[in-house]
Amino acid sequence: MVTELSEELLQRLAYQPGFHDADVPRGLTRPPLDALLSWVQPGMRTLETGCGGSTVVFAAVGTRHTSVTPSAAEVERVRGFCAEQGISCQAVDFLIQSSDTALVDWKGELDLMLIDGAHRVPFPLLDWHYTAPWIRVGGRLFIDDVAIPGVHMLYDFLRREQEWRLVEIPGDKVAIFEKVGEFNPDPALDWEAQRYNRPWIYDHVPLSRRWRTWRDRLALRTRLRRLIASRRP
Repeated sequence: MVTELSEELLQRLAYQPGFHDADVPRGLTRPPLDALLSWVQPGMRTLETGCGGSTVVFAAVGTRHTSVTPSAAEVERVRGFCAEQGISCQAVDFLIQSSDTALVDWKGELDLMLIDGAHRVPFPLLDWHYTAPWIRVGGRLFIDDVAIPGVHMLYDFLRREQEWRLVEIPGDKVAIFEKVGEFNPDPALDWEAQRYNRPWIYDHVPLSRRWRTWRDRLALRTRLRRLIASRRP
């Protein structure tokens, strides 16, 4: 059953503090909620790590949805809110489990994945790692709270990879990517298959040693130029 989300209800869902065990508001703000609503359709296969206002949107639209959260209290609050608003949760599967174990054996094509669970390292990367192969080409990946360093790592990685295209950043919290290709690396390659790993980074090396390295390279170039010049007729 598809439920119309009124303007008043969307305003309540935006940054709704009542779903989570926190003293400060948490959740999606209005711009990404609007972006979510503009793209999802009834019957789509959707998945999210986390549970809150976005879960209500998926339920109201009528997607075949899975929400992964270790908090049974969050699930009960969302169920209660939906019941009050006449929104059916029949097509929503709640996995009360940590995403690093719940998603290991995930199987099934996805139209949309929302990463909004644990934000500490390595959870955002794991949430992506276990589900990215199942997101269909043309599907969407929503990443919440990209300003948090543990989440920004994933954002920075995807910006550089050719299989993903940044669609938009509605507001300032959520980045939306489109999957534009599959990752099929040469099995003989490892880090070389990812643009993120080029070029190498040497900021862990003390400046004095880095200076010696560049000085030696410059000296080598000078020697090569002199050798070439000496062999010219």
